[in-house]
Amino acid sequence: MASKVEICPEVARMAQVKARSIGASLANELSRLIAEESILSIDPEVNLVVEAANSLTEIDALVSAAGVNGVGVNGREIDVRPLSEDGFIAVPRVLIGTPYLSAGTLVVQMNGHTGQVVAHVGPGSFLAQEDKPGQEDYVYVRVSIDPAFDLEKTLTALVNAPVVDFGQNLRSLPDETELARFLTNRQQLILARQKQIVTAIASKEAVRESFIKVSQSTEWSKLSQILQTSGVWEVRTLRFTQKLAEKFPALSRDRVRDEIKKAGEEFGGQPETPEFRRELIKRLTKLEVEERLKTTAPAKVKQIIDAVVSGQSAKDAVSAIVSNKVAVAIALSIKEQRSNIAEFCQASAEEIGQAFGKLALQPAYATHSFDPEQGMEAINEALALLEAGQIAEKAEDLDMDLAVS
Repeated sequence: MASKVEICPEVARMAQVKARSIGASLANELSRLIAEESILSIDPEVNLVVEAANSLTEIDALVSAAGVNGVGVNGREIDVRPLSEDGFIAVPRVLIGTPYLSAGTLVVQMNGHTGQVVAHVGPGSFLAQEDKPGQEDYVYVRVSIDPAFDLEKTLTALVNAPVVDFGQNLRSLPDETELARFLTNRQQLILARQKQIVTAIASKEAVRESFIKVSQSTEWSKLSQILQTSGVWEVRTLRFTQKLAEKFPALSRDRVRDEIKKAGEEFGGQPETPEFRRELIKRLTKLEVEERLKTTAPAKVKQIIDAVVSGQSAKDAVSAIVSNKVAVAIALSIKEQRSNIAEFCQASAEEIGQAFGKLALQPAYATHSFDPEQGMEAINEALALLEAGQIAEKAEDLDMDLAVS
């Protein structure tokens, strides 16, 4: 596996400026820089040469329009993508099946500005996933990391592989008018034609030169892109609002919509991405819990939600936070007798007495004495946190539901 690479603050700032100016993903740009540095660190005797000059990624307009993000090595451009926290990479659908992706994708596992190339995904993996539910603007592929992955051997095989001429099957090359449409609002074109245009730009030098010429006289900045695709974003926001408002009944539709927009500003207008979904679910869950359980400490609620979203059960999460284990056990017993979390209320003395009576039958608690008055606060805290955990568990089930919506 390749060594870890750290991007210095100065280069990271330059990457941030570039990404912001052309409407690109900062994570993509950082992963590309990490991959490039990893290749440059390989023994020169291997003769792997980074060649940025002829790569499609050097055309800023194409980065903005189609999301190319590659590194040129010995005349071959290899796509590069960051690995998400849940083990997926995402590639724009418009690139699937084009010559740009013919060498596959290098996968970079990142932690801030540090990362390493950990895997290579072949183009066939994307083709296999393209028609599955949830694959809209992006195609997602789960990556299995092999500790024995060898970047040097992988690159050597890729640059020595036969080159296929994708352009020979193109029947109609795009003119400048169509290239301008692709650049400023490619969603107006059917997906098949978008892919043909990418293929033409990648395969035909004359088309590439025309595209660069068009980009120099056409407004395609990030602001322009946002304005032109605002209708698409509004449709996505509406669809997610309708679905999520049903799942978070304590929140108004306007509140849900506002949170979707806030997440969109932070993660980009791609609700289908795992990072977007996970963060949005966490935010809405926290707000839902706060609305239902107004007396619970916000810090502990956040701990519970984070733990459940990370895969821990509500019971285990509460047990780790509340130090009074008897109170937790009693709260669990009371919780089992309640079925509707929407009707949450604090535990009554009768409920506590019944629960402790059942608990006393267990050997682990047989020697405990319990004063309902003194333990009421701890029990109600544990009960409220269990309710919060159950809400979080139900919300976590939304992740896959949203992925295929």
